[in-house]
Amino acid sequence: MKNSIIRKLFVIVFALVVSLGTAECCKAQSKVKNTEALDLIVSTSNSLLPRDYYGNGMVNTKLVVEGNYLVYYYVCEEPKYDIDRMSQNIPLMKNAILAEINSDGYLISELRKACKEAGVGIAYYYVGKKSGKTAKILVPVKDLK
Repeated sequence: MKNSIIRKLFVIVFALVVSLGTAECCKAQSKVKNTEALDLIVSTSNSLLPRDYYGNGMVNTKLVVEGNYLVYYYVCEEPKYDIDRMSQNIPLMKNAILAEINSDGYLISELRKACKEAGVGIAYYYVGKKSGKTAKILVPVKDLK
């Protein structure tokens, strides 16, 4: 059971990395400031959505700026993904996501830079397809390296 949670957590983190957009959008965004870079990332990423990563039942449906967060929305097949269990494991999931967000990869560094320039954190909303329940993971801008 623990391996199953870890495997699903790995899929979530991997989906995060893949969903960050293309190198071209990140190269282009490095030439602009403030929210322009973030707007470019959002529009480029949304042009690639919806996306079902490896047919695993977790579909990245949209990327939007809401309030103080850049929010990745995922619709999850239930019961394959138990939203209640995800909600109970938010600290564990947040730590895994923080490790990835604050890594040194080029794409993630550019995303982090754009978020910091715009003054927004990063959030992940996992929405149950049947139940509509949502597990929310919020990474405030102050936690971005």
